[in-house]
Parts: sequence; C-alpha cells; structure tokens
Amino acid sequence: MIWTPLAYLDPGSGSLFLQLLLGGIAGVAVLGKVVWHRIRSAFGVRSAAPDETGASLERTGRKTE
Repeated sequence: MIWTPLAYLDPGSGSLFLQLLLGGIAGVAVLGKVVWHRIRSAFGVRSAAPDETGASLERTGRKTE
C-alpha cells in the first residue's frame, strides 16, 4: 500500500508560524529580563538613579525637552 500525505498548508499557516516564532522570542526576552533582575537583586545591586526628565516632570508638573 502506498501512503500519500494529506497535509495542506494554506497561506495563513506561514503567518501562524511567524507569530509563534516572534511570540517565543518575546517570551524568552521577558523571561531573561525577569531572571536577570532576580540575580541582580540577590546580590544587592540597585538600578541607576532616575533620569533628569522624570525629576523635572515631578518638580514643574510639565514635561521639558
């Protein structure tokens, strides 16, 4: 008996695979960021000081550029 594959890939399948790939990459990036933050906090490393634009926004109530 000869077996013939019955699989069919329509044009939407490529979009699905691309979305799966990009979602996986984004998920790995977020996971890496969370793990890196936990490692840094375990050693007591803090983030850098807030930038000046945020501080000036708090002082004056308006955004300066």
